[in-house]
Amino acid sequence: MPNQFFLKKELIQKIIASAGDVIVSAINKTLGSTTWQGGGGGGGGGGITDGDYGDITVGGGGTTMAIDNGAVTLAKQADMATASVVYRKTAGSGAPEVQTLATLKTDLGLTGTNNGDQTTIVGITGTKAQFDTAVTDGNILYVGDVTQYTDEMAQDAVGAMIDSSLTYVDGTPLLQRAALTGDVTASAGSNATTIATNAVTNAKAAQMATQTIKGRTTAGTGNAEDLTATQATAILNVFGASVKGLVPAAAASPSSAKYLSEDGTFTTPAEGTVSAARVSQSAGQSITTTLTAINFDTETFDTNTFHDNVTNNTRLTIPSTGYYSVTGIVNTDANAVAYGGIRLNGSTYIAKAGIGNAGASTANGLVITVTYYFSTNDYIELMGAFGTTQTTKSGADGTLFMINKITTGVSAPVNAKVRTIGFSATGTPTTGQQGSYVVFPVAATITGYKIVANAGTCTIKTWKIASGTSAPTIANVISTSGVSLSSGTAIISSTVTDFTTTSVAANDIFAFDLTAVSGVTNLLFELELTIT
Repeated sequence: MPNQFFLKKELIQKIIASAGDVIVSAINKTLGSTTWQGGGGGGGGGGITDGDYGDITVGGGGTTMAIDNGAVTLAKQADMATASVVYRKTAGSGAPEVQTLATLKTDLGLTGTNNGDQTTIVGITGTKAQFDTAVTDGNILYVGDVTQYTDEMAQDAVGAMIDSSLTYVDGTPLLQRAALTGDVTASAGSNATTIATNAVTNAKAAQMATQTIKGRTTAGTGNAEDLTATQATAILNVFGASVKGLVPAAAASPSSAKYLSEDGTFTTPAEGTVSAARVSQSAGQSITTTLTAINFDTETFDTNTFHDNVTNNTRLTIPSTGYYSVTGIVNTDANAVAYGGIRLNGSTYIAKAGIGNAGASTANGLVITVTYYFSTNDYIELMGAFGTTQTTKSGADGTLFMINKITTGVSAPVNAKVRTIGFSATGTPTTGQQGSYVVFPVAATITGYKIVANAGTCTIKTWKIASGTSAPTIANVISTSGVSLSSGTAIISSTVTDFTTTSVAANDIFAFDLTAVSGVTNLLFELELTIT
């Protein structure tokens, strides 16, 4: 018989006991209309062997059946009414129940207009507080709480958030970079930058090699270049007529005799003619205590007719206008006060000097030096006097009168601003003030000294006081230890460190103090002054 299974009664009972109605239903659905028969008709009683039978798995020697996971589909479940849902309403655990949608809405509290079909928030009512409470991750902004947020307000908000490197121009709207200031400048919003005036200091400029100068030798306009000394001097003007500039290059074998003239060339000066004279006495002249014009009858040289050995032989007559240096020496072999001066045109003294007693059995004398501007045919005379009537010393080393015109371009005026004052002593000089006082008429600087002696050693200090009503004394000494002749017979020095001051004002008064002397019988001291 088709679709008939013959099962033992015992097996069917076990199946029903294990699976209940579900198994029977599943078997019915699987086998269709099945006739359950016992094991008769000679068919014998056979069981189901263990195995997977589709939705059911048999085990336990045919004694257990289990529905496979996922086997009970919606189609295999019990039918349910339209518009119903499955959930359990009855209190406590139990089988699921089929409920209507009306029951579900009631259970969910979906009553009134909130029928569970809401697709918009229209119709939902509540307070702000209720909404704020319902929203757990923030607050709701309600209409009316704030002014309408306009574009202008948005722009202002952006402007408040940017830093100082950007600027917000209200109303444009425009967000732009701020103006640049400092070493590099630019207008707001512009990318055209400019290095500020005076911003590039030496430290910010490109480094240079040692002993180079910024310039440019390459033809045409271009970048600055670092020039060597040779390149720099090559582009500078050379000194010349009406042109400031570099000194012209000297010859490969330069001559010390040349000078740079104003036309920019090195020129050998013209020799010129020295305008000078030196006169002395062939015999001594008796001089009283009154200043007396000294006569001179011997000329060592006279290049420009300054002197006549016979006519007016006390005079040196000026041949041409100009500056002249004049020196007069009044000497005597006696120990006597000497006083002298240089007289202009028979009346005006342009220099005077004096010297005290040199000591017992000591010859004495004084030196007067002056620079003066003379006119043609002026004449000068050397005037002398002694404390008692004495005879002047004659000869080439005696009483002398000398003149020299200071002229550019000749060898004579090389040291035109240099003057000397001092004293001479013969016989056996002793310590103490030597000679008389010397008034120096112009401002000058002490630049050196000279000591000449026939033998022995000596030390000399200088006294100086400003012009006034007093002569200098030892209290006015400007020497520290004094200048000395300690070896040899002469010293000519430009070292003036022993002097406490080297500055000389016009009409300062000088005196000289021989502080130590030994073995000297003929002594000359000259203090060198350079007119300022």
